[in-house]
Amino acid sequence: MDLWKELEAGRESPRVVNAVVVTPKDSVNIYAYHAHSDFFVLTHVIHTPFRPPGDIGFIPRTYTDGSAPLDVIILSSSPTVRRTVVDIRPVALLRMTLDGVRADSVICAPAKDATMVDVNDVSGVNPHVLEEVRQFYESLFREQSRVLRIDEWLGADEARRAVERAMGLYKRRFEAQEG
Repeated sequence: MDLWKELEAGRESPRVVNAVVVTPKDSVNIYAYHAHSDFFVLTHVIHTPFRPPGDIGFIPRTYTDGSAPLDVIILSSSPTVRRTVVDIRPVALLRMTLDGVRADSVICAPAKDATMVDVNDVSGVNPHVLEEVRQFYESLFREQSRVLRIDEWLGADEARRAVERAMGLYKRRFEAQEG
């Protein structure tokens, strides 16, 4: 099953959407999902102290300027198994530019995690966690000799707009070809 193209983004999108876990929280191994083969491929091994501060994944049926699904970091209290589908609520958006291309990452709270019920916007995310997210991305891409610029943190409304935009890009790119 192609997790990117065959799963729905979610019936309640953009408020609650599905995410596929690609790299579990705190992993030193960073993976990428290859839809054409339905494999998770090891793309990088982290050699710094900065680990993913949440599960890293993507929202199905989304597409971005970087020619990939929309990335998410799920603020999980413990690591989730790769390939798990998690209902998430977008609560913040980290606007970044990677190698000259817009590279948004949506920060999410698991919809079914009672410890995250009060996290509804960037203001509800612990500032230390936001700093961990920033340091993780800076460290990861520095190790890969890529050029990253952190542009800004935005709230839940912008995060949901980014999800809607990525869903629209997906429809224009892929559903037009199918129809």
